[in-house]
Amino acid sequence: MLMKESRSRDRNKQVRSCQFMRHEFLIRLSKVISNMQNLPYIILTNADIKRVLDLYMYAFSDMLHQPEIKTLGDVDKFNETLSGLLDDLQDIIWLLAKGIHESQPHFNGEEFPIIVKKIMDQIVINRLCNRILARHHLSMHVQREGYISVVHTELSLKSMIKRNAAFAANVCQNVYMDTLPEVLIDGHADTKSSFHTQHYRLRS
Repeated sequence: MLMKESRSRDRNKQVRSCQFMRHEFLIRLSKVISNMQNLPYIILTNADIKRVLDLYMYAFSDMLHQPEIKTLGDVDKFNETLSGLLDDLQDIIWLLAKGIHESQPHFNGEEFPIIVKKIMDQIVINRLCNRILARHHLSMHVQREGYISVVHTELSLKSMIKRNAAFAANVCQNVYMDTLPEVLIDGHADTKSSFHTQHYRLRS
């Protein structure tokens, strides 16, 4: 679907794509805000959790007040805003993790209520889906050799494994002071496939 839709580059489809993105993001952002507001109050008082909620509320307000999209000029302005929102929300996972960790003592060593875990899962999944959708939309306006939108059409599975193995080895050595076992690649090592690159990048 991503590969099919990315081939459409005429004006009307670009305008409709932006209109869809604005409508869809307003819904998705409002769900995250609603979920976060259902967290226990003591968690919401954490500075990092509050920062995440403020970022989402700002993103919702910014998207809500975007002018109606009718022209290619409007498309460019919307895409610039959307790209900025992605940058603003880049670090929310780390902020959430830090905030939740700092909130743990308030529960006297007990596990977090199920509702907290459920809400955190929903936020993480929502973020992943939002970024895939947004990056696909933005990539429709950029031509890259070997790519259709965000899909790499000839991704080498061997190079993908080697890249992430090297990253994991670096983490093991510098963070855990340990050595990663040797990674052996067997089978059809020269296989290439079409794949969404954000799914395999450990640092994304």
